[in-house]
Amino acid sequence: MWSGYVGLWPQLAVLALLLNDHVLKASGALPGALTGKLSDLAGLFFFPLLLAALWHAIGARLSARTLLWACGLTALMFSAIQLSGAAVRAYSLVLRGLPLLYSSSAPSVTMDPSDLLALPMVALAYLYGRRHLHRDLES
Repeated sequence: MWSGYVGLWPQLAVLALLLNDHVLKASGALPGALTGKLSDLAGLFFFPLLLAALWHAIGARLSARTLLWACGLTALMFSAIQLSGAAVRAYSLVLRGLPLLYSSSAPSVTMDPSDLLALPMVALAYLYGRRHLHRDLES
């Protein structure tokens, strides 16, 4: 298993995402704008690493190029969701198809161009993944 996917920071990102989406948002303890940004930051760090790990799990060679594609796809999808009503509707349909993640109902998705401020997390994911990729190749 690729250590970039199972390392401490990706695990913390998933923990932050789960706690935020299932505890903080549900309790109303924090403003929606803040919990929304926290979800964006955690998801944009974790998701490209997950995509690269899934690519590796199906037998593909994991490389810096694969990681770069995963980061690019993540940034493109996230940007589309923030800027396009059609992308929001498509993403909402996908979320409704994941009942294991959302026991009661899928979260609401709204366009918010200010969420694009979280995109640098994708670059941090790339740097993190590259560091772990090189470690794994040296081992």
